[in-house]
Amino acid sequence: MQEEREKFHENSNQNSDTIFKEVTYSQTTENDPVDTVSDIVRSSITEEDTGTAKRVLNEYIDRIEPIIIQRYRYRGFKTSHSDSQLVCWYLYGPLEDIFRHALKHDNHIITMEVISLLRESIVSWYKADRDVPEVFFRLFGSITNDYVTECDQSQRRTIASEYSSVARIVAKDIDSPHTRVNGATKHNFGSDCMNFALESISQGDYRPGRVITHGIRLIIEARLRIPSSNPKRDLLSMGLIGEKFAMEEAKSKEIVAVADEVSIMDEAEWTVVTLVTFLDKIDEYGNGYSTYKYRELVVKEIDRINDALEPRNKDIANKVPQKDSLVKDVVRASRFFRSSFTPEKLLQEIHSQIDVQEIADVCEELVKVNAMAEIGENEYKTTYENI
Repeated sequence: MQEEREKFHENSNQNSDTIFKEVTYSQTTENDPVDTVSDIVRSSITEEDTGTAKRVLNEYIDRIEPIIIQRYRYRGFKTSHSDSQLVCWYLYGPLEDIFRHALKHDNHIITMEVISLLRESIVSWYKADRDVPEVFFRLFGSITNDYVTECDQSQRRTIASEYSSVARIVAKDIDSPHTRVNGATKHNFGSDCMNFALESISQGDYRPGRVITHGIRLIIEARLRIPSSNPKRDLLSMGLIGEKFAMEEAKSKEIVAVADEVSIMDEAEWTVVTLVTFLDKIDEYGNGYSTYKYRELVVKEIDRINDALEPRNKDIANKVPQKDSLVKDVVRASRFFRSSFTPEKLLQEIHSQIDVQEIADVCEELVKVNAMAEIGENEYKTTYENI
């Protein structure tokens, strides 16, 4: 194997040409350079030679990218079965084998390196204004979602940041008149985001869910700006993440820098706040016939999280003297406001014939149990701490 390593370094340029010939003309040789690289990296992992494995892996990626760019400079990657896509699958496919081999040997340096390389490929190709091959997204999603239960908290949070970075690329591409990522790939990426976030929450790690929710938010906002776009799947992803937060009673500690105090953030409540911002965005963008449809989709996901928060709503209702059903209606309605609200505005959300004074009385009682805060005369806001 040492001989193979030395040969790889000595004949790197020749290997690059051979790789292209094999892919282009379906030629095979006894010493397939792609297989050789994979063998070198995997044997290095087995021998616990992480330095060599990492170096060869990076050199391989550095060499194959110019090959693809040079040969397919004027071709796109718009369809899954184009020659250019197949070439990329052939060249980048070994990364998955290397990842799984590293995971088997508990080598998390290499597993994280593979994930980082895939993210860097997506970002660099997009910034260079080139069509981004779907293999980057497909491998990134597949590998990270298999890894989410195997990695530790620090690695999980690093991967969530990688997701957020890629989400910014996807959002930018949706907004661009010249897309570089095909539509199906963008939709599939949204599903990968959701799955990673949901499993992270199941592991008791809430920060990745919040970070990924922010990335999904960028994608949804981009879709809302485009009348022909459809944010349904991405809104559903955010709703399901918020529902999972609610079911897990997820709360995160945040350090308030100015006061140097610990603040408790309720993740489900803040996911609702994020969804409510979309209602304002829809009014701002005014996408004509799509406006009502979009509002309906957002409200559906807010209701989904509200339903999951029903046990909490019931606990709050038990603390005040008014009728439980009325208190729960007021609490649910209050989540539809990012800023302050009045009893009159709450009544509009409740859609009931009840007297507004009864709602005002409920608000006063909710202030006493710290479920609301009074910020002015007859003006309130929802609190998200210690509910």
